[in-house]
Amino acid sequence: CTEYYKTNSINEKMNKLENKYIDAYHVIFKEGNLNGEWCINDVNAVSKIAANAVNGIVTFTHEQNINERIKLMNKFSQIFLNGLSK
Repeated sequence: CTEYYKTNSINEKMNKLENKYIDAYHVIFKEGNLNGEWCINDVNAVSKIAANAVNGIVTFTHEQNINERIKLMNKFSQIFLNGLSK
């Protein structure tokens, strides 16, 4: 994926992130205060978005590197657990 997609409600937050949206992580947010999906190659940018989605489920897929996906999932495991417990 080479594009990132966003809804109007989170445009401002997305615009504040660094401009590093090149083919990499396909990120999907559901059920939280951020909804939508993006392709983001900057883990720090992903973390900034995920930190605002603690009430939801965040899933990550990576088309090339399964090890990177595992590290990313582990990094946000607490966010997943918090979202599932609410």
